Amino acid sequence: MIRARLARLVGLTGMLSALLLLAACAPAAPGTSDEAGAGAALAPPLQGTSLTGEPVDLEGLRGRVVLVTVWASWCPPCRSEAPLLQSTYEDLRDDGFSVVGLNFRDDADAASAFITETGMTFPSIRDGTGTLAVDWGVGALPQSFLVGPDGHILARNAGPVTPAWISQEIEPRLPVHP
Repeated sequence: MIRARLARLVGLTGMLSALLLLAACAPAAPGTSDEAGAGAALAPPLQGTSLTGEPVDLEGLRGRVVLVTVWASWCPPCRSEAPLLQSTYEDLRDDGFSVVGLNFRDDADAASAFITETGMTFPSIRDGTGTLAVDWGVGALPQSFLVGPDGHILARNAGPVTPAWISQEIEPRLPVHP
């Protein structure tokens, strides 16, 4: 009797874990954007050491438009959006734009390999426990937040970032338009 209950509990726990993993990596709809508008919330603190060992602090980027992107090496949509994020960072960084990655509940070696494989040069903070992502209200991966020069969240994108979202949400808000 006890073994049967224990087996059922283990089975249910496994199924729940699998569903949570799928939900964490399933975007709501590609390019879904929530406009923050007037009265936008102040971005939560985001500071730590990047996966390459450099200090990162969102507060130190005030005055710039910052894309905070939440990703993981085990998330296929995160892998597919990485080249666009990197090229956008390279193209717009001289126009008052920065990108900060938040690596969600990932193995440090796998995250470092992901950075190497995708050629990402913007800093990413490892969030091994997921507490920073919770502070930001992340429900699924990938997810991105556009933070204005004053530190307020201007827009949120659930799912992979698209060229259209970059054109509509990021470029018009840059201090220096490309």
